[in-house]
Amino acid sequence: MKSKFATERNVQDRTAKQEQAMTRAAIKRGTEAEIARLRNTQQNLHEALRMLFRLLEIYSPVWYDKRFHDQAKAALKSVDGSREIR
Repeated sequence: MKSKFATERNVQDRTAKQEQAMTRAAIKRGTEAEIARLRNTQQNLHEALRMLFRLLEIYSPVWYDKRFHDQAKAALKSVDGSREIR
């Protein structure tokens, strides 16, 4: 038969393990929410970069020479992967 102290200790151990599990779950939920927010921000930034590239290509300001075109194209290619950029 277990002593009262041993039983209380088992309860404390279980409670500590439950608290640790709840803490890990809360961190995971928070991390998943942060990852989702960052992905959404990244998608918005990528879309803005694509739009700016298209506008520069359409309107071709006087200062927008081949050097800037190549730089913008490289930035867009790094975002879009190996997709062909015109």
